[in-house]
Amino acid sequence: MEGRDRSPAAVVSAAAAPYYGGKILEASIEDAPENYTRFFLLGNAGASRAEPKRADKTSLVFVTRNVPGALYKCMSAFALRDISLAKIEP
Repeated sequence: MEGRDRSPAAVVSAAAAPYYGGKILEASIEDAPENYTRFFLLGNAGASRAEPKRADKTSLVFVTRNVPGALYKCMSAFALRDISLAKIEP
């Protein structure tokens, strides 16, 4: 929000938008009422990134085809980049 670049977007709580000077483009995007979002920033590949803190977490949800080796191929992308996975749920 500090720069003039208007391309980044974020999925945040309704309280975060006015706090950081953002504009809410779409409210209530969750598909389940118990869902909540702490903060997720989207931007260009060249955007600077802050150093992660120990309490930082990222959750990913994805679907893959039900074929032999599909899960291995997905998980190998993390291993090849030395990304540690703390929890995996089916």
